[in-house]
Amino acid sequence: MYKKMSDIAREAGVSKATVSRALHNKDYVAEDTKIKILKIIKKYNYSIDNFAQSLRRMKTNTIGFVMTQIYPDPFQSVVSMFLEEQAKKNNYRLLISNTLGSAEEEKYALNLFMQYRVEGVIFGYLIDTKSVKILKSKGIPFVLIERRRNLSNVNVILLDYYKGIEISINHLVSKGAKKIGFIGPRLGDEVENDLYKSYKNTLKINGLNFDKSLVYFGWMDVQTGYNGMKEFIDNKNIPDACIIINDITTLGAMQAITKAGIKIPDDLMIISCDDTLSGFLPTPVSSITFKKEIIAGTAFNLILENIKNKKFKKKVILLEPKLIKRESSKF
Repeated sequence: MYKKMSDIAREAGVSKATVSRALHNKDYVAEDTKIKILKIIKKYNYSIDNFAQSLRRMKTNTIGFVMTQIYPDPFQSVVSMFLEEQAKKNNYRLLISNTLGSAEEEKYALNLFMQYRVEGVIFGYLIDTKSVKILKSKGIPFVLIERRRNLSNVNVILLDYYKGIEISINHLVSKGAKKIGFIGPRLGDEVENDLYKSYKNTLKINGLNFDKSLVYFGWMDVQTGYNGMKEFIDNKNIPDACIIINDITTLGAMQAITKAGIKIPDDLMIISCDDTLSGFLPTPVSSITFKKEIIAGTAFNLILENIKNKKFKKKVILLEPKLIKRESSKF
């Protein structure tokens, strides 16, 4: 049977303050009174509600993480795993909410976090900028990962995708590629626009023609990869190399390539921009990577700095990419 401190105090014939002093061994409590209280506590297996206490102190050691999806793209779930590691190291708990790309779910997640009085929020993907206004109005620090959403004076961890595409194309050209395709998400957001801009500019720098028929826009999923590569094949416009937005999309492209009897990397080289599954695909795929543990560690340290100092000057941190060379691009 659940007992509150007031129940323990009533049965012992003392005040709640006396029970609290006995529990925490603080200040003076007569020995016989303490023994009586502790016997009642043992009888009911009473334990202190640490979380309730922390709420009263306004110090919950809890941070919220808002992510957009777990499947099919594992990127954010891997980041969340490293965030949990960081939380444990720093004696914090991490509350995770998956919005599945819904602004309404994002609003619900923030309301839930505020009920638990989180000290800060990290966004794996910010959907609605109104969420930022809500947090600012409540004085809750936050960090954005990957996308700034045209917001100013915010903490944000940006990933240098522009440089990542640049490195990828330069590597493919060094391996003899002259006709490089691109399969990626629809344009409109800062990340997608950067990817496409870098693709076109780097082709030009390397003296290669930009061919719009070698570009396919869709989502970040298996079907987009399959449809995009199949379109190149059906149009008899097969590139000798292709850059693909992430590993899940790459998996779909590889299915189309295999069905057509095309060999990787002899006939077609591939580079992905994810490195969550790249090394485990049928042909190990070269990939642009941003180390997930560094993303998580940087975001967590940034939110902690802001929690400790509310007047903390907001930071924009740009993380550098690295190309992991594997079989799909002739190493």
